[in-house]
Amino acid sequence: MPQGDILRSGLDRLHAELSREMQTATKEVLRLRKAIQHVEAVIKLVAPDGDMAMIANRRRRRRILTFKRGEIGQAVYQTLRETAEPLTVKEIALACLLRKGVTGPDKVALYHLEHGIRNLFRTWAGETVTATGFPRKWALITRDFA
Repeated sequence: MPQGDILRSGLDRLHAELSREMQTATKEVLRLRKAIQHVEAVIKLVAPDGDMAMIANRRRRRRILTFKRGEIGQAVYQTLRETAEPLTVKEIALACLLRKGVTGPDKVALYHLEHGIRNLFRTWAGETVTATGFPRKWALITRDFA
């Protein structure tokens, strides 16, 4: 059997599998559209003047499974308290994971943790933390109450 025939049969098989997945996805999309139409009909019964276009899609919030609720902020504060020099978000994320005993995090988990820390810093910026340079290095704001 020539090599071109082997390649062609493999590509045909792949095409068939992808077509099947697409048909399954199409059926799922149709099912979800019907479900949304039913929900919209009930909303119109309850509130006839409601505007369906104002309903925003919800994004699924990804939790970082290593940390419980509120633990990321505590770990970030502790890390920044213990270090003398400012740290990048990636350095802070790795230090927080080391504190929890995670030595070799996968890239996706590290990315989500960094994203969560950046969101914290966006909230805390100017109040409790400050950023300098590029890439941004973060440190706690020290205040004298004397």
